[in-house]
Amino acid sequence: FELDGYRVIVDYAHNPPAVTALGEFVEALAEPTPGGRLPLVTGRRIAVVATAGDRRDEDVRQIGAVAARCFDTLIVREDVNPRGRARGETAGLIVEGIEAARAAGARVESVETVLDELEASQRALDMGQPGDIVVLCVDRANDVWKELQRRQHGAASPTSGPVLAVSEEPGEPAALPLQ
Repeated sequence: FELDGYRVIVDYAHNPPAVTALGEFVEALAEPTPGGRLPLVTGRRIAVVATAGDRRDEDVRQIGAVAARCFDTLIVREDVNPRGRARGETAGLIVEGIEAARAAGARVESVETVLDELEASQRALDMGQPGDIVVLCVDRANDVWKELQRRQHGAASPTSGPVLAVSEEPGEPAALPLQ
């Protein structure tokens, strides 16, 4: 998906092999083409990452470590259903993995935790600039997709109030709320 000059990838990557594959794909997008054209990604690599709470602690930390090697900026979120963990616990384990990888020289430069998925996605999208890539690892794909659609069409985030459609038909209300 392209938005305001930067690329957006929406994926469900929720385990270390999936995040590794996603990181390899992003790396390929940052390589110049054989014909000498500029790569699709010339800027920062920004990602929102998470995993389900019912994973082993070491697997949750490993997601953070893998993501830290692949991305410059990471936003850690959690699924709505923490699957048996306290709110913030899964995110904390991911951050532990990120920090351990950073101490070992991983590429990550900044990390923040935004537990709510839509807020984390909005934060990452707000950071995007031409040439960047924003990777959104999602649980509620429809909500994130709606946010991308709003942004593509120049609308504000839902915090600004309901989106309205204007009717020009005689006898119809002047504004109809969209679902």
